[in-house]
Amino acid sequence: MIFDNSLKRIPERHKSINKDYDLKERLLSEQKINQEFLLKLKTLTIEDLIYLKLDSAAESLNGKLYNFPIYKFISEISKEACVKYALSSTVSKKSASMILGITKTELNRLIKLYNIDINNKKGNK
Repeated sequence: MIFDNSLKRIPERHKSINKDYDLKERLLSEQKINQEFLLKLKTLTIEDLIYLKLDSAAESLNGKLYNFPIYKFISEISKEACVKYALSSTVSKKSASMILGITKTELNRLIKLYNIDINNKKGNK
C-alpha cells in the first residue's frame, strides 16, 4: 500500500534540491528494508528500535560496546535522524527547517555536519 505524503507536494514553479530526497525509498531500492519490515516497524516504539540497534551492534562485537560513549552521543544521533526525516518528508529546505523549528541556515549547517547527501535522487544509491 502506498501512502500519499502531502508534505512532498510542490508547485511546478518551485524548485528545491531536496524535493527528490527520500531516505525510505532509497533504503527500499537498496533492499535494506521491505514493505513487511515497514509494517512491523509501526508496532515498535523509538526506544524499542534504539534498543534493537544497540543489541545488534553489541552482538556483532561479542556483547562488548566498551569505550563507545553511547549515552554521550545519543542526542546527536537523534538529531541526525530528525533532520533526515524532515528532509525526506518535505519538498524544500525551508519546509524542513520549519518542521524542525530552526532556520534554513542552521539546517544547512546540520546537513554538512551530518554529511547528508540530499542530491541523491529517490531510489538511487
